[in-house]
Amino acid sequence: MDQKSKGLAGIVVDESSISKVISESSELLYRGYPVAQLVEKSSFEEVVYLLWEGELPSKKELDNFKKHETKKRPFLDTDVLKLLENLKSAHPMDAIRTLISYWGARGYVWDTNTKERKEKALRFLAAAPVFVAAHFRLRKNLQPIAPDCHLSYSENFLKMCFNETPSKEMVDIFDKTMILYAEHGFNASTFTARVIASTTSDVGSAITGAIGALKGPLHGGANERVMDMMKKKNICPNVDLPAGPVYYLMGFDIDMFTPFFVMSRIAGWAAHIIEQRENNRIIRPLCEYTGPARREL
Repeated sequence: MDQKSKGLAGIVVDESSISKVISESSELLYRGYPVAQLVEKSSFEEVVYLLWEGELPSKKELDNFKKHETKKRPFLDTDVLKLLENLKSAHPMDAIRTLISYWGARGYVWDTNTKERKEKALRFLAAAPVFVAAHFRLRKNLQPIAPDCHLSYSENFLKMCFNETPSKEMVDIFDKTMILYAEHGFNASTFTARVIASTTSDVGSAITGAIGALKGPLHGGANERVMDMMKKKNICPNVDLPAGPVYYLMGFDIDMFTPFFVMSRIAGWAAHIIEQRENNRIIRPLCEYTGPARREL
């Protein structure tokens, strides 16, 4: 092999119509729309629809999408609560990874087409905030709060965490962070999801694997580390720099920050899983062997 790139740095492995990072102008596009404009003019639910469907929804389409999502918010039955209790002392990322894996196995049906994959993706999108909020409360010895199907994605999550209706300003700020974290090209967790999807495995397996990749401090775990690094190092700011302190000021524990990333990034992961499966080829790169030459016993 004449050429190799550690970590696939600089290697274009596929093409995607979902998002684009324009390094020259420090701009991020979702389906062609600047994320800065989406943050100002759209809700998280609209952005999820955009990522999955390719276009922003009409009012009717958005209303239907919201109704569909709220119906998929899970009821915390005895089995789920028992699992949550067993994970009470676990790192929140380990808890959400385990819960998502469990949720994928529960009532499992193989996804065989795009419509079924979108249905499954919506099921995980709706479940993640319920699980994160319940774990947040249980580790503080507080009872979990059931989801409210009359509230938006972000408003419902904040209410499930603090057991009170959040202010409009708090909801708006949290919703903006959800939009900013929703998608970012072929990053480590997204690539992980696409690799798993390329084997024709299911949506739940791909999302569970992506959560494992996201946990690392060189990726999603950075938004926890940013609170420890603040003003200690000369670092270039990204979305983790403002998001970390914002979450902290809202009253969240630092190790909860990366699970918020999961809640948002399920939107981007699902878009990539769907795109991968619609024009699939298994992702299977080569590796150059550097061990001992052939030898005899």
